[in-house]
Amino acid sequence: NNKKIFLEKVYLIQNNNTKILHEAFSGNLVLIDTEVALKKHEHFAIIDKSLSKYNLLFDQSFSLNKPFLRVSIEPVLNHELNILLKIIKDIELYYPQINAYLQESGNVVLESNGEFALNLALKDICNDFFSRTLIVSFPFIPLRETVISTTSMKCVSKSPKNPINISLIATSIINNDSITTSSKFFFLLKNNKSIIQEIIKKKEWFKYGKSRLWKFSIDNDCLNYLEDGRVGLMKTVFLSSKIKKFIIKGFLISCKNGPLCYEPITWTGFRILNITNNPVFNEQYSYLITNMTKKLCLSAFTLALPRLMEPYYECEIITPFDCVKLVANILKNRRSTFLYDSGNPGTLYYIILTLIPIIESLGLETDLRFHTQGQITFQYFFTEWKIIKGDPFVNKKKTASTKTNNIDLAAKFVFLTRKRKGLRESINLQTFFEDETIIDLLSIIK
Repeated sequence: NNKKIFLEKVYLIQNNNTKILHEAFSGNLVLIDTEVALKKHEHFAIIDKSLSKYNLLFDQSFSLNKPFLRVSIEPVLNHELNILLKIIKDIELYYPQINAYLQESGNVVLESNGEFALNLALKDICNDFFSRTLIVSFPFIPLRETVISTTSMKCVSKSPKNPINISLIATSIINNDSITTSSKFFFLLKNNKSIIQEIIKKKEWFKYGKSRLWKFSIDNDCLNYLEDGRVGLMKTVFLSSKIKKFIIKGFLISCKNGPLCYEPITWTGFRILNITNNPVFNEQYSYLITNMTKKLCLSAFTLALPRLMEPYYECEIITPFDCVKLVANILKNRRSTFLYDSGNPGTLYYIILTLIPIIESLGLETDLRFHTQGQITFQYFFTEWKIIKGDPFVNKKKTASTKTNNIDLAAKFVFLTRKRKGLRESINLQTFFEDETIIDLLSIIK
């Protein structure tokens, strides 16, 4: 339905204030005032020929923050699920910041880029649902799984059922300067090929006209790769394209669900050390290579000191000088890291720049405004992922307490995430290792 819209006023956004503009240049974020109600999936096209020389972009769903805040809702009665889905379709049209998807269990997950938009959407859903009751979970965030070292021993598939035997290790690429420089531009990886080409050049995957890089994945804003690390006589085994596809498929499946709490794996490189043919080889059982490669990747990941990562906001707080100590105490209790603080020249206000976990930012603005009597201005946006302190393999019974120590913090995240997904509270590592690998590990411990 093509419509002609007259742009009445154009505003420049400055914190909480707006300023009317007579003209706007490329690179500015502007607010457009129109009488026509616009929906989520509508786009603009410039008709005026005098503006055709400018590369103008109108993105209605643009936001500096990603949808990291999530809530799962479900009706009490199963037959009311269809009514709930119809309401959510209407909510998505009027709230561009809200995304919704249905899980296999029947729960509807709402994700938003801010707490305020999520509260408004939940209020409208409850009003449209009339007298029926809804079950709303506590807010949660997505996590990422990574490693901080190399696998302590190579993982080998020794089962006689497999068509081929593979040995590989997992390595951490989080400390590589050539890659961490582009970590803040994760959302550009799918569209910016120059960043990917720069990473490939610095890793030296292409030598003598041959490629050692088999596959890399950037799904879910996570960078992982599979490379061929065979040297010398280990390259004598010829691999057909069919077998290679099965190995790559197993690698991609393992990157989607990690061993800790079935969250995506990121910043991990898998290196194949050796491949040997099984003397009893039958092409009918070549599909077993996918499951074998998945198990090997997860076992190598488990032996490389796995850790959890959580998203962080960068917060800018402008407060009167009298309230600085009060604001600092509130931020310290929420695991924040202070980056910069100084006085604003010519005013009686003080600027504080901090990093705070997204899960800890819930209710932060209300808390700060309540204790400072509304004298602060507060804004935040997503910056990066950071490793959660602690070992995720600590005893989970101790982490169920309300006190959050840094030592048990990662294990508490694993415990709560697995409980929310309906998994076992303890991680059963035996499912990620083959029997022969477990025997080798026990012999090393003895």
